[in-house]
Amino acid sequence: MELEKEINDYSVQLEETSSDYTSFIRSTGSQYPYIDLYYRKEAYPEDVASRLENASQGEVYGPYYNVSDNTFNTFKYLSRTKMPDSIQFRQIQVYTEDATKTKILADSIFDAIKKGADFEELAKKYGQDGTLNWLSSAQYENNPVEGDNLKYIKAVTTLGVNEYDNLSLGQSHVILQVTAQKAVTDKYKVAIIKRTVEFSKETYNKAYNEFSRFVAANPTLDKVKANAEEAGYTLLEYNLNSSEHGIANIRGTKEALRWAFSAKPGEVSTLYECGNSDRLMLVALEQVSKKGHRPLEQVKSELALEIRKDKKAEKIMEDIKNITTFNQYQTVSNAVSDTIKHVTFSAPAYISVLRSNEPLVSAYASAGELNQLSAPIKGNASVLVLQIYAKTKQNDTFDIETEKADQADMNRRLLNNFLNDLHLRANVKDNRYLFF
Repeated sequence: MELEKEINDYSVQLEETSSDYTSFIRSTGSQYPYIDLYYRKEAYPEDVASRLENASQGEVYGPYYNVSDNTFNTFKYLSRTKMPDSIQFRQIQVYTEDATKTKILADSIFDAIKKGADFEELAKKYGQDGTLNWLSSAQYENNPVEGDNLKYIKAVTTLGVNEYDNLSLGQSHVILQVTAQKAVTDKYKVAIIKRTVEFSKETYNKAYNEFSRFVAANPTLDKVKANAEEAGYTLLEYNLNSSEHGIANIRGTKEALRWAFSAKPGEVSTLYECGNSDRLMLVALEQVSKKGHRPLEQVKSELALEIRKDKKAEKIMEDIKNITTFNQYQTVSNAVSDTIKHVTFSAPAYISVLRSNEPLVSAYASAGELNQLSAPIKGNASVLVLQIYAKTKQNDTFDIETEKADQADMNRRLLNNFLNDLHLRANVKDNRYLFF
């Protein structure tokens, strides 16, 4: 395949490239541009993020084909660092009619601040308020950032708390100060080449004709189940409800969805062309669940998983109930220990050795005593025993406007809960699949 050969060649070139990844990645036609900023792992395409742990820093991973988005890929894991997820900062913009005068004035303001001048008072002197703003990772990740915007975000994200910068942006200067940081986490720089596999009209016609013959030869669900694998097709199961807008997150499946809600169990649809004219779909209806609880058979595997998890946790907690020291816990079979830093109450703690979010870690951290060993706690992926070794109180000051904004957000969330409760009690019939 020509594209596969291209990606192989680009992989070699990517290995040899050591600078200006932005230009190189652009030249490859990658649908994922390189921006010289550190991103959280989850900001990268899912296929790349899931492979980062197996990739070596400074080396190329791939090429490989990713079936979920029909792309050939290769990437270079450039570096990793710990950076805050959210940064509080303030600024003074400096601009005059002359670039030289602007620089002189900006340098003067910058020197005054470094010598202890009040930032807010200086901002007011030049017609600004110097208010505090927050920049979170989500605000710039996967957005087109270049030129002065890139320079600005780089400055904000790399300054330490109470550090300053005098930034030249176009015809103006910006005096920056970072005042606080939150949620320090791992961030990555990755240069990615991702190219969609395109097919010719002849290839599409061949696939269409073969699938049409399969559909004609297998008019019932039982026949589809019996013959799909041998014919080279994969059956995927989906639970659909009446609020759906499509099937399997594929565009252009509205007609197939409507068919599913009008069909009888065991029936098989006609062939549907969907997606971006790059998908062929056959739908078969296996079972209909009327309003109310889903049948036990449909949720048996999920329930069994939860029950096994509960039983395992009970057994582990019974076995370790007489242990009294952290060192003793470390000798227990299959026990692993980890130091969890920067536990906050705004998000569940992520336990890297378990690869799991554990909300109860944050809950215990809010109430536990320093250096006191907790009782065993049943978490999402394990039984946890926690010991707080340090607590740091952030130097945040009460701000009435921030408090009002937080209260407004909470009220909106509560309102959504109330509306959902009203929706359930009012016996509303949800037929969105007919219209969207």
